Amino acid sequence: MNMRLKNLLVFFLITVAYLPALNAAEPISSSKARAAMLNLLSTIETVQDKFLNSANQVTSADDIAEGQRAIAHILETALYFWLEADPEHPEFKPYVSSTRKLLGDNPDSIYYFAPIRDDRSYKISGNIGAATFTSFTVEGGSFDGHAARSSIAALSDDDMEVAADGSYEIIVSRKKPNWGKGKKGNWLPIKEGAGQISTRHYHEAKLSVAANPKYQMSIDKSHSTFWTTHLHRKNPGLLNLT
Repeated sequence: MNMRLKNLLVFFLITVAYLPALNAAEPISSSKARAAMLNLLSTIETVQDKFLNSANQVTSADDIAEGQRAIAHILETALYFWLEADPEHPEFKPYVSSTRKLLGDNPDSIYYFAPIRDDRSYKISGNIGAATFTSFTVEGGSFDGHAARSSIAALSDDDMEVAADGSYEIIVSRKKPNWGKGKKGNWLPIKEGAGQISTRHYHEAKLSVAANPKYQMSIDKSHSTFWTTHLHRKNPGLLNLT
């Protein structure tokens, strides 16, 4: 028995041993959390039955194992993005990792995700760094963990006001800020249904940025020497919103 399987079995046995105590503490009939977990497990079973079958030419043990792995990756991504998501105080998280391939990812690009509310205002601050193209997109329909269903607004560095040192600030809000005379400013509008912001940072480098450890950093680390981006609730008084 390999070590990974052994560890999973030990974890499973420990969990089973604690189930009676957990059930005694909170009846199943009164626990929304338990009902939600059972619904999730049922959904996983439904997905397996629908896609991992001979009709989809998934028949060999290796094919089934790869299918289970794909389902696990999708679940891991959903938990990573949404389990601890706080749209009141959002945090950018990378779409792609060394073990997670998602959507139409590009080895020469870095992508980030952050959950937001459609009735709040935020400020994004960061630096273009070495990216040849940077963009921010507000997407709708993803509130409460759903997959995004629409694109609401987009802003790229082609249209952004960027300082000589590459730094920028973007206001994300329903109402356009009153920047004052002679100032362009960067505004990313949101409307009802907005649930997330996705970012794209394209590079032209000899080594893929997605494979280069130099670029694998949290987007919200202010001590980074490459580039950083922050997303936070806008403090009243920072700008005159009209």
